Amino acid sequence: RIENQNQLKYHNNLLNTLINNMPDQIYIKDLSSKYILNNKSHMIELGVSKQSELHLKSDFDFFDEETAADYYVDEQRIIESKKALINKEEFKAIKNGDSRWTLTTKVPLEDGNGEIIGIAGINRDITDLKKQEQEIVKSRYLLAVKNKIANLFLTTNTEVLFIKVLMAILDELDSSSGFIGYLDEEGGLQCAAS
Repeated sequence: RIENQNQLKYHNNLLNTLINNMPDQIYIKDLSSKYILNNKSHMIELGVSKQSELHLKSDFDFFDEETAADYYVDEQRIIESKKALINKEEFKAIKNGDSRWTLTTKVPLEDGNGEIIGIAGINRDITDLKKQEQEIVKSRYLLAVKNKIANLFLTTNTEVLFIKVLMAILDELDSSSGFIGYLDEEGGLQCAAS
């Protein structure tokens, strides 16, 4: 019996070491979506230092109302359907003013009789990936503008080239940055009044 207890302690220690050293946020919630267990990374995200600070607390205590409500609806759907939510991209607005993107997986937890007793979740921070994605979109947009201008240079005679290039630039700027100017009846550039 003592050997079994020592082995159980050893495995429990290994599991805790693994979970608490993962950069991903790992947590377990009860049927009411209240926190039961959180790894260090998730506690840091929530702004607490001890598990006891999460006793009887839910996402509504840490996130804005809309974000917390979305999490709650997803979790209750998982509990009712007994189906996991895999790799959902979520934007988190935390009450302390911080925000980030996560890739979230949540699965139903069962007891020994197959009854659902809560959910387990893992959030992976993908904020940097989302920023890179935005930079790629921006680069593609700029490349499209450059290609449009290059095409104008290759297909238009010089008399109307300036006006077409200016119109293309104004068209792109107007669609992304707001109104900055216009061409008057004689084709001259007029800046918008400040």
